[in-house]
Amino acid sequence: MTHPCELFTADAIATLRDAQFEQTAENNTHLSPEVYLSWDEEGNTVELTTVSETNALLSLKASVTGTPKWFSLNIGLGRGSFAAGDVIGLVVETETQTPFEATPFVRTAVADSQHADTPALDTLAFEDGRQVITLLHTVGPDSALTTDAFHTLVIPLPGQDFQLDICDMRLFVIDADRALRTTPETLSSFG
Repeated sequence: MTHPCELFTADAIATLRDAQFEQTAENNTHLSPEVYLSWDEEGNTVELTTVSETNALLSLKASVTGTPKWFSLNIGLGRGSFAAGDVIGLVVETETQTPFEATPFVRTAVADSQHADTPALDTLAFEDGRQVITLLHTVGPDSALTTDAFHTLVIPLPGQDFQLDICDMRLFVIDADRALRTTPETLSSFG
């Protein structure tokens, strides 16, 4: 059975893929119902052009003044819970001339206006040119991801001028029952 967050994210990405726009992005304004960009405005200026064309996902061209504490692409994963041992996978096809590394995290709404962040166990390395990047994360037994809540994937972006084309993206979930692990087993793995 397909995980509900996998289905929700596929719909969010398909909606963005079908959109056609070229616009200057505003902080925290949605590009499509579950996709938005966010950055630290305190003492910083971000001029960001976003483009979505048919059969492409998203192009970002940013001019950054200052040193933002955060700058991120945020994608709603929907409501659901993950079991300890589940593997969340992310595959992204990108193109950039500004290499950078980012450690994505999932922000989980755990209570009234409160959240918990689960950092990925690995980084996404955006290399010069076109490439496909894969990231796998095994859900731990004490992770906020095991909470039945709304989850958002947060991909940090560079706090400097950059251009990034996200050609395609897919999130998938492999159930713990299939016994695929991305980390060594420990006694707490069986929690």
